[in-house]
Amino acid sequence: LSERGLTEQGVHHLRESIRLAPDFAEAHSNLGLALAALGRPEEALQSYDEALRLQPDNSTFLYNKGLLLSLDPARRAEAERLLSRAVELNPRPLSARNDLGNLLLLGGRLAEAEEQFKQILALRPHHPNANLAMGSVCYSQARFREALDFYDRALAGDPDLVVALANTAWLLATTPQPDIRDGARAVSLAERAVALTQRQDPAILSRLAAAYAEAGRFTDATAAIREAIGLAQRAGQTPLVERFRAMEQLYQSGQPFRVGG
Repeated sequence: LSERGLTEQGVHHLRESIRLAPDFAEAHSNLGLALAALGRPEEALQSYDEALRLQPDNSTFLYNKGLLLSLDPARRAEAERLLSRAVELNPRPLSARNDLGNLLLLGGRLAEAEEQFKQILALRPHHPNANLAMGSVCYSQARFREALDFYDRALAGDPDLVVALANTAWLLATTPQPDIRDGARAVSLAERAVALTQRQDPAILSRLAAAYAEAGRFTDATAAIREAIGLAQRAGQTPLVERFRAMEQLYQSGQPFRVGG
C-alpha cells in the first residue's frame, strides 16, 4: 500500500474505534492527524475540536490544532492562542515553543518571539531551528552581526539546513555593513542551497544571484536571477517577478544588491 493508502486505512480504523468508543479523545486527535496528512484540514479541525471538547486542557491536542491553524494566515491569531496555551500547560516539548515563536515572528512580534527562542536555547544551545529563528529575529532588527552568529550556529547543528544556508548567503552578500560581507562564502553557501533544492526555488536562486554579484560575478548573477524570474513567472508569483526584475537591472549594470539600498 502507498503511504496515502495506509493513511486512508488508518482513517477507517480510527472512525471504527470512535464508533465503538465515542468518548476516546485520543482517537479523535489521531483521526485529526490522519485527515490533516491527507490534505483535509476542515475535517481534521472537526476531529481536533471533538478531542478538545473531551479534554480541553490536553496540551498535545491544543498543539495539533494550533499547528494546523497556523498554516492559514487568516487563523493565525487563534493558532497563537492555542499554541500559547499548550506551552503554558506543558512547557517541556520544544516543538510547541518553537512553532509559537515562529508564529510570533511571522506576526512581527519580535520581542515575544525572541523570548520563546531564548528559552529553547537555554535548554538546547545547538538547536538548529531555534538558532535559525533567532538569526531571523536579529536580522529583522538590523542586528546583522548577531544574526550571522545565530545562522552560523544553526549551520553547525545542521549543515544542510536550506533556509539557514540561504539566509546566511543573503546576509553575507547584501548587508550594508562592509565588515560582514563575504562574497566568496556567500556563493559557496548559496550554491549548496540551490543544489539541495534542485534549482527549483526562485527565492533561493535569487540568493545565489546576490552572492554572485557581491563576488563580482555579474554575468553569473544576471543568469541566476533570470532563472529565478522564469520559475517565479511559471508559478504566477508576480510580486517576486517584479522584485527580481529590479535586481536584474542592478546586476546588468554591474552593481550588487544592498539591503536598504
